[in-house]
Amino acid sequence: MDANTEQSLIDIYRNAFINSYEEGGGYGYRFHHGVRVMTYCKKFLELEEFKDRDDIDTTVLLAGALFHDIGKVKAMKADGEIVYESEADKHHETIGSEIIADYIGNVITDPATMKRIETVILESGDNTKQSTIESKLVKDADRLDNYGYHVVWRHITGTTYNKRTDNILDLERYWVQTGAKERAKRYLEQFNFDTIRAIAAARYDDFNHLIDKIRAEIAGDDIVDTERS
Repeated sequence: MDANTEQSLIDIYRNAFINSYEEGGGYGYRFHHGVRVMTYCKKFLELEEFKDRDDIDTTVLLAGALFHDIGKVKAMKADGEIVYESEADKHHETIGSEIIADYIGNVITDPATMKRIETVILESGDNTKQSTIESKLVKDADRLDNYGYHVVWRHITGTTYNKRTDNILDLERYWVQTGAKERAKRYLEQFNFDTIRAIAAARYDDFNHLIDKIRAEIAGDDIVDTERS
């Protein structure tokens, strides 16, 4: 994919979501998530496992990555909120595969390419098996974006949205007491590629370390540790 095409697609996606907001991410999150998933896919192509493969269509991969959540536009209320667990949200993969041509048909003009992008979007759900290399990479990129330090941002916006008053303590409550930590660990098993799973596992460990550090700071443990050192 050339730079002009990529920028045109990013501009289209920005217009679709930049004024949206949602519980776990705040304003513009869905736009930035799409860009990150596309960026991850570009980085995957630099890995030894994928860089010399001639069966990967980069246009299909990158467009599918960027627009994999386009169906969520139908889950937006008039004020821009993307409503979680609404019918449109629950079926956004199917919806997205049906409307993607309306968004990028003037940029991606080859029917066969568009059909493959539709497949990537349709197969981006958690309960759907990915049938193409592009679909598998996009889904792993989407999964990867659920791991790492930056996930704290989604928690902050969610805590604010729900007006919870435990402040930073709520992060540990969510991660440990609600079972999110164990769910994230089990979710690692769903990755299509071991290489990408390992990256997610490292992010998982980093996030656990972050929780430990936050807990120590809140308790003031680092104050005593500093004196002892």
